[in-house]
Amino acid sequence: MTAPDPYSTSPVAGADPDRQARAMRKDKPVKTAPLERRQGVVTAVDVAGGTCTIILGDSGTEIPGVIHLSNYRPHAGDTVAVLVHLGPSVIADAKSASIITSDFTTSTLYEFMGGPNLVGVSVSPSGRLLVQISALAYSLNTASLAMMGVQLFHNEFDFQIDPTALYSLAIYSYQSSGLGVAASKVNLYTDLPPGNYTLGCYYVSESGNPCYFSERHIWALPL
Repeated sequence: MTAPDPYSTSPVAGADPDRQARAMRKDKPVKTAPLERRQGVVTAVDVAGGTCTIILGDSGTEIPGVIHLSNYRPHAGDTVAVLVHLGPSVIADAKSASIITSDFTTSTLYEFMGGPNLVGVSVSPSGRLLVQISALAYSLNTASLAMMGVQLFHNEFDFQIDPTALYSLAIYSYQSSGLGVAASKVNLYTDLPPGNYTLGCYYVSESGNPCYFSERHIWALPL
């Protein structure tokens, strides 16, 4: 049995990537969320749940569900040290973009066609990113397959994922020409190197017939 690489940034099979320690390598930079030690006061204790409610500093706002160390039994009124996550929340990291106007392609290879695109999508050390694309698409020719895909490009080192049919929104016009169809596609990307990404929408006509796209949207949510 081969021993695992202690410096690998790849998750161990079956492990929760949010709880797995990762080492830093020069060729694979790893970003971690900043932590800060702050003082708080315990106001309530949930013994069964192993959590407590804490007020940080002079904020006056109670934070419920705080997990405490297993060897510490909190009591209301205790002054405690708290590790605070200073990174943005998951919802704050969400980004979206849209292009309403129509454009078309006859290319049998994916082309950019102006977007929409997202810049500055921050993927955490979990390596997970949820992406949705949607559009209204049609072709003036029957038996035409129109596809809209996404390219992921890491802004800090050489890593990218090109659009593929598997991860693309696909609309097939096989009976009625000129009939617009609204569709969406949701993709979950995993094991991504953490860091800052640009996402761009790309388009293709499998048959080479003109395929039109409008009401184009993309959103991305780091997990």
